[in-house]
Amino acid sequence: MAEIFRLLFAKIHEHLTENDLAILARVSHAVNEQVIPHLYHTVRLHSPGRIDTDDRLMAKLDALGDPRFNKLQYTRRVIVSGSWYNTYADIDSELGPHRILSPAARMFNNIIRNCVIRMPNLEEFIWDMQVSLTQALVTAVLVQPRLRSLWLRMGTNCTPKPFFRPSLAFQPHVRMTELNLIQVDDEPVLRSLGSALRMATQLQQLSIWADDRARLSVGALFQDWQEPAPFHLNSLDIRGFVDLGASADRFWATFNPRKLRRLTLQIVPQGHAEWVEDFWAYSIQAGVRPDRVVLNLGIQGLENYLSSFSGLEAFQLLPSDFERPTEPLPRVIGALSSQHSATLRGLGLCKFADDPRYVLDVAMSEYLVRRLPGLQEVRFSQCVLNEAVVETILSLPRLRVLCLDPVDDEIGDDIQFLDSIMRHVKRGLAPNLKYVAFDDDTVYEISRDPIRISNRVSWMGYVRDTILLNERLFDWVTRSFFTRR
Repeated sequence: MAEIFRLLFAKIHEHLTENDLAILARVSHAVNEQVIPHLYHTVRLHSPGRIDTDDRLMAKLDALGDPRFNKLQYTRRVIVSGSWYNTYADIDSELGPHRILSPAARMFNNIIRNCVIRMPNLEEFIWDMQVSLTQALVTAVLVQPRLRSLWLRMGTNCTPKPFFRPSLAFQPHVRMTELNLIQVDDEPVLRSLGSALRMATQLQQLSIWADDRARLSVGALFQDWQEPAPFHLNSLDIRGFVDLGASADRFWATFNPRKLRRLTLQIVPQGHAEWVEDFWAYSIQAGVRPDRVVLNLGIQGLENYLSSFSGLEAFQLLPSDFERPTEPLPRVIGALSSQHSATLRGLGLCKFADDPRYVLDVAMSEYLVRRLPGLQEVRFSQCVLNEAVVETILSLPRLRVLCLDPVDDEIGDDIQFLDSIMRHVKRGLAPNLKYVAFDDDTVYEISRDPIRISNRVSWMGYVRDTILLNERLFDWVTRSFFTRR
């Protein structure tokens, strides 16, 4: 009987919820031995933001924090998420200007730290709360011998006043393959991280999202490096910085791009950035040839860059405020068609506010459909809703995902736009269309037989079986809180 359960459990355990596993663990000793490693594989600590009489987070911390609790040896992943308790948030807001972290926040950190040091097999740690980590917790996580992935939200709650966040230092020996830092607003953190990365020989994925209000430069990360990075990234994601802090030549010499498969660059420019001049020329010279690209560098030279290689799977061009001429949209589409039409599945083109050459009108959308008929996912923006443009895009025979980014709120509500799409779909257009999204908001799913908008909706960034709606850094949300699709 035990062997039958073992074989059955191996086939179904990935589809069981935490509650399902907890119930199974109480069936018998034999079943318990099979279930426990899966039940404690991932420890989720989610704060609802309010204190209830039946507080699940506090109950879980009480159990896990007990030194006699011996199941943390099975834990591979820890996720700390949610909102800081509103009662303590008021206290932390008052203490913030005095550079003090509340006793409650420190105790919360300390309980988690005491759990982490009893997790010898910890591989992934995710912190997505707007209350600060302490140095003691960060150090406890970084010294775990099996740690491979770290995801930290560095910024804190800014209402009514910013919480205090001590400047964190990173260990000099980083063994991780994946490092993601969100809402970075402190230059000393970047410099400390830079010192640690000089020895991070195994790093493959690096994501740093700066708080644009902090006006940080990427150069703070590598300004003290005398040699190129010791790692070869397959994914680089840089957002919110005011500039590279170095020439494009120096930047690519520091981060060797030869193995780079995913590249995201969203720079918030400050004045006349000199590094922009030859960015694409140096990118060609450095051999930057990723599969997926998201960027806001629509400056002249982009056409030549796109024509220098082939094999792009997804390309998204976002608006920017660079004081440089931008490549006309027909040239960008032409280069994508000439070099990447065989592989390109996802395309995002968002309007440059004052540049009519980037308006996706009827003529341009017809040109797009004609040159890139194999597109499966399309994202674009409009100042005024143009149903003829939408109808043209819906004529793409393989279209699965359509995302509209309104330039302003006068474009109309989602329901009116959905009604328009559904009329075209019911006429036979876009037979494969599955998802419709608006800006960075709700994603609607289309069901067939009969054709209708399904009640199942997701949030932008959490749709795993897509390219344009799947934000890699938030994939853990899908894996943790949403049903597998």
